[in-house]
Amino acid sequence: MPAHVEALLSELAQHPAAPFHEARVSAVIQQRLGQSGVPFHTDGYGNVIAHYRQGQTGPALALVAHMDHPAFEVVDGRDGAGTAELRGGVSSQALRPGTPLRLFVNGSPQAATIAEGPQPDQREGTFFSIATDGNLAAGDWGVWEMADFEVAGDLLRLRAADDLAGCAIILATLHALAEAGATANVYGVFTRAEEVGLVGATLVAQERRLAEDTIVISLESSRALPGAEQGAGPVIRVGDARRTFSAQAEAVLHAGLEHLRQTHPDFAAQRRLMSGGTCEATAFGLYGYATTGIALPLGNYHNVTDDMTLAPEYIHRADLEGAAALVLASVQRAGAPAVDGYRERLERIALRWGPRLKGSA
Repeated sequence: MPAHVEALLSELAQHPAAPFHEARVSAVIQQRLGQSGVPFHTDGYGNVIAHYRQGQTGPALALVAHMDHPAFEVVDGRDGAGTAELRGGVSSQALRPGTPLRLFVNGSPQAATIAEGPQPDQREGTFFSIATDGNLAAGDWGVWEMADFEVAGDLLRLRAADDLAGCAIILATLHALAEAGATANVYGVFTRAEEVGLVGATLVAQERRLAEDTIVISLESSRALPGAEQGAGPVIRVGDARRTFSAQAEAVLHAGLEHLRQTHPDFAAQRRLMSGGTCEATAFGLYGYATTGIALPLGNYHNVTDDMTLAPEYIHRADLEGAAALVLASVQRAGAPAVDGYRERLERIALRWGPRLKGSA
């Protein structure tokens, strides 16, 4: 099991990111990949694509997560005040006057607040006024001012569990494979600008940066729903708000789960349609890739609480650790002959009752 996934998540969380402003997170990811000895490159859009391959000739798996999180960008700035545009899906009701912000001006953080929330008649984009003691200009950007990362019992609270948790799981998996010299053929794909419409993932899929027979596994923190409860294990995601995923790809996860339960019979996992949002598996699926996903049930989705204020997202530690274990087991089983226990059960039943059907046809 990748034991240091929580430490990786904590490290990533210290580096705020927004759509189009993922450089800080990307730098940490590239540093960690280099330390693990996993080859990687950045494509022409700044997506980071790592590839671990050792002794396996079959189709690759691609573990996909995004580096950005809903935030804002300054579109008009001057001394002490400006107009910001929301980047990502956050309810405008949560963008209340007085909400503290962390603004990045020429790369340096400074305090700011929302001076005036979005107007209800806005039709294109979500704009709000911000105030700060310093200068600001168009192109500056910022995030909600809150704890980067903190532990509260079994819960991990952070600004951007979506999707730094996915990034941490990929890094932990690739490190574990490289450290063991394990047999595997796995990509780690860290994408940009997911929150404004799956942009990085769509470009990777469009340009066939992965072989067409690659099986894509989206790793995401997704809104907790009935049947996808926090603390009950990672969720094998059969689809999202837009698309149903591939049974062929999902079989890879079930093989990993079955293998895990041979040594850990009580290993907890869930299976559900996670319809609270759209994930990058949809982008790859639209371009013909076989896709599946693993989701971590998420509280305060996109930092919005039930009473429409902004607060850290939170995930359950056991779900994070379980997802890392399930991903690693699935990767390690990917090259083995597929054995579906339920298919074998159906075949036994058909063998028993088939003659009766034939005799009464």
